[in-house]
Amino acid sequence: MAWTGVDARDQLRRLISDGPTDRRAFQKKIFGAVDGANSAYKAFETRLVSGTVVVYVDGVSVAVAEDDLIAGEFSILPAPIAGATVRASYYWQYFLDAELDQFIEYGALKCGLSIPVSDTIVTIVTDSLRPPVVHYAASDAFEKMAIRTTLSNLEQYALEDIRVADTENLKAHYMAMAIKMRDEARQMRDDVYLSFGQREKAAAAISSQSNPVYEPLR
Repeated sequence: MAWTGVDARDQLRRLISDGPTDRRAFQKKIFGAVDGANSAYKAFETRLVSGTVVVYVDGVSVAVAEDDLIAGEFSILPAPIAGATVRASYYWQYFLDAELDQFIEYGALKCGLSIPVSDTIVTIVTDSLRPPVVHYAASDAFEKMAIRTTLSNLEQYALEDIRVADTENLKAHYMAMAIKMRDEARQMRDDVYLSFGQREKAAAAISSQSNPVYEPLR
């Protein structure tokens, strides 16, 4: 059966638990002055899922305008009164589709293939090679999660409910998952080529490749 970019992204999101309802923040602190005039606020996370942002002012849900959800920005209408307690619940995702495409393309290269990823163009990947391609992509995704977790703690903000120990534990978990996914992908890939009597094909195909360099995305 044909395998499109949509299929590949969906499988990768399910493997790394980055679907539209996988990651939820519940009544979390947000950024913005609560002075009776300001209505612009920002969540700690970025890439918020449209239609899921619910803001509470002193425990009561209020109207929200989605300004730039990729940046985690929204407005509260009307502006909360000075000194009010403001929190928000929402779903968010680590990656944009364009980032997943980069991971999948590199995963294909690790399996000795070169494919463009798009919504409509069918990628030429056999059924047996799809699992290792997605697992290699997941390994790169988990590494990116570990990096982003560190940067969030060091470069963005320091909230009372974000502890350094929690961040380090999460980073270690993501790195362990990256190693696990890479090991599983390598075994899957080698098993496929062994079954075809092509023991060294994949290794030879990637012997001169370096680690991927991803363009910065918001």
